[in-house]
Amino acid sequence: MVARAPQAAAAGARCLGARHLATGTQSQRVAALLELQEQADALSASTLKEMQALRRKLHADSRELRRRRAELVAGAELAGEELALEPAAPDVMQGLHEMGVEGDSMTGFWQVVLQRTLFYGQADEDDIYGAAPTSKWLNEDDIDALSFCTNVEIDVAEAGDGEQVKFSFHFAENPYFSDSLLTAVFERDENGDLVRGLGCSIAWKDPEGLTQRTIRPKPPKGGKGKKGKKGKGELLAPKGKVVPRASFFHLFSEIEFDEEAERELSMDDEAMGEDDGEDAFFDAEREQVMREYVEQLERKTIPDAIEVYINAPDMDMDFEDEMEDYEDDVQEAEYRDVGSKRGRGRMLK
Repeated sequence: MVARAPQAAAAGARCLGARHLATGTQSQRVAALLELQEQADALSASTLKEMQALRRKLHADSRELRRRRAELVAGAELAGEELALEPAAPDVMQGLHEMGVEGDSMTGFWQVVLQRTLFYGQADEDDIYGAAPTSKWLNEDDIDALSFCTNVEIDVAEAGDGEQVKFSFHFAENPYFSDSLLTAVFERDENGDLVRGLGCSIAWKDPEGLTQRTIRPKPPKGGKGKKGKKGKGELLAPKGKVVPRASFFHLFSEIEFDEEAERELSMDDEAMGEDDGEDAFFDAEREQVMREYVEQLERKTIPDAIEVYINAPDMDMDFEDEMEDYEDDVQEAEYRDVGSKRGRGRMLK
């Protein structure tokens, strides 16, 4: 045993040296892998820039097609090669007649397109419109207001290291606001992520517009409100407060996109304070919904508007019933909040 000790010591030294050598080689291997990852990241960034440039070019090149689309939708006369086209298939025309389309103009074109791409998306992978599941933010009043929309346009331009997306909504005279044009401008960073929305002011004919509502607590049993100081038996309506309302028209409001705030949508009610829980929840959901609206408008609603208008979705959905149930749920939650002050962030569950 003693005689063999030098041999064992030498073998141990060799093993130790081998481990050091392997460690050094492994370190270089990791460095090489990290270098490959950096090259892959650079390639991805370069490809993203190219894809963004191609998308901007597509929007620019198709501007004239969208202009002519707007003219034909409004009832312009056919011209040139359009006169030699074969008529649309009978089943297509039957579908349009069932929608109430008569005469030369396409009745409610943008109302239908916006409703189908922004309302009917119910997280269904087979949905041919690929819409975002944000239906509750396109309420019944929004749908009626959008019936006065005559055209929707998009412009995408390079802005610094990122880009700027501008949506222009044209409206005929309507009972909701005085503007004939509403614009929503959104800024993206170099990675293509939304940073902020600049919005525009809307000249609402009703002070609350479509993005706010007044809520009042339910009166106590046996009466309709407190007795007024003047006049016996005179009752005053319960005092209400103005709160934000889920609406498509938040698209035209200023907004800062915060991914952290969106993640808070899943937090427990108890994690929110009584004063800021409701507002925080609403703001976070608004960011999420507007992010999906921008994506849908740019990728589907505007470029594929004709296909969406003509090809009706095969869905068993009653819009009025859906919205009536939703409004009832929201109103009940709001009554509890105003009356007891214990509701936190429950408006838009």
